[in-house]
Amino acid sequence: MPGPLETIVQKGNRNGIHCSASGWLLCEDGFNISVAAGFGMYCLPRPSGVGPLDDTEGEEVASSGPYTHLECGFPSGRPEPWEGETGWSWFAEEEDEPLGTVYAYVPAAKVAALLASHGGVIKAFMDRQEMLLAFADRKIRRVKK
Repeated sequence: MPGPLETIVQKGNRNGIHCSASGWLLCEDGFNISVAAGFGMYCLPRPSGVGPLDDTEGEEVASSGPYTHLECGFPSGRPEPWEGETGWSWFAEEEDEPLGTVYAYVPAAKVAALLASHGGVIKAFMDRQEMLLAFADRKIRRVKK
């Protein structure tokens, strides 16, 4: 069974304006980040959209995965390596706010390497609040042992 990142790469997780699959990824060490692909996201290939901007006349269009580049955002820690053309700063919309920005067109392999450097994804969530509550509960259970 594919993991959360592989599912996003293969099928995307945004269809029209709706989130169709989990996009908040929580790693073993607590690092978390939003990862998205689909209509309206900074991803490649770019799927066609919904409605008047294309020929679909209001019909939702399926994802055009597999995706080679993904949109990431709002990580819990600054992604490393940061500097240079191969660093995460190159993809950041707001380079001086690494925790409060979106990262556009990030190669999927780079996202996979980042997640692996944090121990890998242990769970995917639909939204950040659900993820943070689950992580807090996990920390509490570890302390009680």
